[in-house]
Amino acid sequence: MAEQVSTAEFVICWDSSCQRRQVTLLPSSAVTDNGCAEGGSDGVCSADAFATGDRVGFASVANLPSSPVEVTLSLVDAGGAEIVNEARVLTAKRVDAPGGDCGSGLQGNIDVDANGNVRSEA
Repeated sequence: MAEQVSTAEFVICWDSSCQRRQVTLLPSSAVTDNGCAEGGSDGVCSADAFATGDRVGFASVANLPSSPVEVTLSLVDAGGAEIVNEARVLTAKRVDAPGGDCGSGLQGNIDVDANGNVRSEA
């Protein structure tokens, strides 16, 4: 599914107002733990990054509320054919930024699996 998608966008609505956002999709990667040399985690440790074949994207939404919002996701292939067009109700959750010194923000998540099934999380 990921290799078929040419463009991704969503429309997010709450309080009778909607915003449209384009989503730039980037190759996804994961890390495999190669373990640590003698001395355990106090010794030299290594890991390898590898491409998963998936793609990920992010879009910022100003003033995202902590109440439910409706998100309609649209994925289109290079020929302009719609692959996915589904609406979900999502309630964003507050997430702390890594490191603890950057504050927090509201975030939600929409996943599309290899079969085009859409799932939302917050």
